[in-house]
Amino acid sequence: MGISGRSFINNVESRNHRSLTRYYQMLEENIFPLERARKLDKKEQMIKFFILSIQKSSGINRAEGGVDKALFLRLCGLSANEIFRKELAVLKNLGLISEAGKRVRVRT
Repeated sequence: MGISGRSFINNVESRNHRSLTRYYQMLEENIFPLERARKLDKKEQMIKFFILSIQKSSGINRAEGGVDKALFLRLCGLSANEIFRKELAVLKNLGLISEAGKRVRVRT
């Protein structure tokens, strides 16, 4: 909600208008103030899920934070390693992520 507000619901990524003037003008016209919205394809959905999940481990590295590999497999039908093999290898070699048990996390 709000100016430039972003949403990700039912595999649709949307953003409200970023112009304050246009945002309020659209509301006054009873038009939902979307600037853009698009349905993500399967690969984009997997990327979005991975990024949103790994962000949970940023800052305070909570026990439930990071990408749950079993959940990723169940939702996407393929493992994160199958989808992002090269990317994960680069990030691991740089020391930016770690795989501990059933999760992939940002290293703190």
